[in-house]
Formats: sequence, structure tokens, C-alpha cells
Amino acid sequence: MHLNTTSRKLNIAAAALLFAGSLFFSFQLDAQNAVLSIGGKVALKNTKLKGANITLVKDGASQTPVEVTNSFAIDLDYGSQYLVKFEKEGFVTKIISIDTRLPKNITPKSDYIEFAVDLLPKTEGVDVEMFNNPVGKIKYNTDAGTFGYDTDYSMTVKQKIADKELELVKADAQKKQEAEQKDKDDAKIKAAEKLRQQQQAAQQATLAKAQLAAETKQNEEAKQRTIADSLRKVEEQRQQQALLAVKEEVHKKMVQDSLRRAEEDKAKILASAKAKAEAARIAEETKKRVEEQTRLATAAKAQEEARKLAIADSLQKVEVLRQQAIAFAKSQEQARQVATADSLKKVQELAKKTS
Repeated sequence: MHLNTTSRKLNIAAAALLFAGSLFFSFQLDAQNAVLSIGGKVALKNTKLKGANITLVKDGASQTPVEVTNSFAIDLDYGSQYLVKFEKEGFVTKIISIDTRLPKNITPKSDYIEFAVDLLPKTEGVDVEMFNNPVGKIKYNTDAGTFGYDTDYSMTVKQKIADKELELVKADAQKKQEAEQKDKDDAKIKAAEKLRQQQQAAQQATLAKAQLAAETKQNEEAKQRTIADSLRKVEEQRQQQALLAVKEEVHKKMVQDSLRRAEEDKAKILASAKAKAEAARIAEETKKRVEEQTRLATAAKAQEEARKLAIADSLQKVEVLRQQAIAFAKSQEQARQVATADSLKKVQELAKKTS
């Protein structure tokens, strides 16, 4: 295929319509290099797409397709039969038959034919088999002395092509309408889904907020319970310490009373011993006993101090020690009373002997 790029830029715009009916012819007188040039525009209808392929079939042999975007210009040799195919994927192919053979008595002259081709989109369900044949034929008209349409062929296929193209246009319009409706339906579905997701997200946010509030409330209540338990334990400890202090004070007073009574008894023994030497000896013995009791009392006091240290760890031990101290004090008191009675008895017996 030879493209005439000096007179026309090779372009093509994809659409789908019939081979246009008007032809433009111009002649030049260069017989030696005479060619038949064809040119025009190709458009893709009902789309924003551009670009198509033009394939020449010369005397039954296909040549390499040429891609154009809108306009095209091609030089054809004289003496051949051409099929010019206008093709685009997804569109109905248009074929134009051009016969460049001349009568023997006609000298070739450079000529130019211009036409437009529209390509329609293919639509499922519409049979386009008829477009396997040329939509128009161009050949030399001896009567007119120039190239023109094969009017007999055009009359045969013109109405069929028009009807088929109308069917394609309607089918394409229906397809686009269905696609638009589908887009609308899809948009509604997407909007409904988006609304559902937004509502679900709002519900989840509300639920999460309520759950957070409940957890916060539970944490606060747990905190308050912990504080209350701590205060209760502090109060219990305070009461226990106060009770221990009271018990400790009672025990201390009892020990002091025991010591006071021991001192009084000691004074009485000393007073009685002064009368007689024996009484003095006995008193001395009594004094030693009293001192021994004092020592024991002091030891008891030391034990009591140790018990005080143990009180902080165990109230039960304190109570046991207190009971032991009381029992010990009672035994000491009884011992003191027995010793005092024995001393008095001996003093009386001594007094009787000396009287």
C-alpha cells in the first residue's frame, strides 16, 4: 500500500456509518507516472475512540494494514482490482471495491477520488454478515469518461445497508440505554450498600461507645470498691491497735498494782523485824523473798515488753501472755500472803517466847 503523504495527512477517527455517497475527482496530465489516488475521512460513530486500520487487497493479495486516526490518502496503481477494508476491533468492517482497470483506448491519467467512511459499533444479536461484501463499488465509467460508482450495485445494496445500519444504531442505542440503566441500578445498589455500611458503622460506633462507657463504669466501681476495702482495712487495723493499746494499759496497771502491793508488804515486814533480832532476820528473809518477787516482777515486765512486740503480730499471743501474767501475779500474791502469814506467825511465837 502506498500512502500519499504529500497531499493529505494519514488519519482516521473510528465510528460506524456507511460509505459516503459523494466522490470528488481531479485529473492531472502526467501519464507516465499516473496513479489513482483515494482519500477522505474515516470516523467511529457513537464513541470517543479514534483510530482504525486500512487494509488493501490488490488482485486478491492482502497488503500490510496501515493504522490511521482520521484522514487517509492512498495511491492505487492502474490495471488492478482493489478491495479497501476499513477495520476496527469491536466495529463493523466496511469494504469498498475499486477497479482501476481502463479500456485499451484510454490513456491513464492521475486522478483523485475522495469519500468518507463511518464505522458503527458491533452489537450482539445483530447479524452483520452482509458487510463481508463491499458497501460500494468504484470503476471507470466509459460514458462519463471518469471513475464513479457502480450504480447498479449501489441500487442493489443501498437500502439493505441503510436498514442494517439503522438496526445497528437502534441496537447500539438500546445497548447504551441498558448499560446506563445498569449503571444507575449499580449506583443505587452501591448507594444502598454504602448507606448500610454507614449505618452499620454508626451502630458499631454506638455499641463501642456504650461498651466503653460500661467498662469505664465498671472500672470506676471497682476502683471505688478497692478504696472502700482499703479504708475498711485501715479502720479495722486502727480498731485492733486501739484494742491492743487498751489491753496493754490494763496489763500495765495490773503489774503496777502488784508492784505497789509488794512494796507495801516489804515496808510492813521491815517494820515488824525492827522489834526483835529474829524478827529482823525473818524480815531480812522476807525482804529477800520480796526482792526475789521484785526480780521476778521485773523479769515479768521484761517478758511483758517482749510480749508487746509480739502483740503487733498476734492478738491471741498477747491475750495468752496477759493471762499468764495475771496467773503469775496471783501466784506471787498468794506466795506473798503465805510468806507474810508465816512471818507474822514466827514473830508472834518469838514474842511469846521472849515475854
